[in-house]
Amino acid sequence: MEHKLSNFEFNLPVPIYFGVDSTQKLPEICKKFGTNILLVTSKNISHIEKKILFILENSYFSIESLYLESPEPPCSYIDSTAKELSSKKFDCIIGLGGGSAMDMAKSLSIALTNSEPIWSYA
Repeated sequence: MEHKLSNFEFNLPVPIYFGVDSTQKLPEICKKFGTNILLVTSKNISHIEKKILFILENSYFSIESLYLESPEPPCSYIDSTAKELSSKKFDCIIGLGGGSAMDMAKSLSIALTNSEPIWSYA
């Protein structure tokens, strides 16, 4: 039996800021959304995380950090993390680091605002 794939497009536009001192823009960017921030990152870049926390905490933001347990988080991890965080309200989610942190941040932004398992949105 031959399977045919349908053509499709998938677009999830998110801003990505890159460059020297781009972290200094965070307070201005985040204040558009609110004051409660979830920072998704990995422990191996804690020196950068400390800089981010300093910048944001001095601008009166409330920040919670989430450290990735693995470089490629499976859907089950995204769903369980969203369930653990569901009682909290985040106005802004920042993915700090490489692709896994940014993918997890994007996935959580979907999972925290929708009731279906994350795979339903793939």
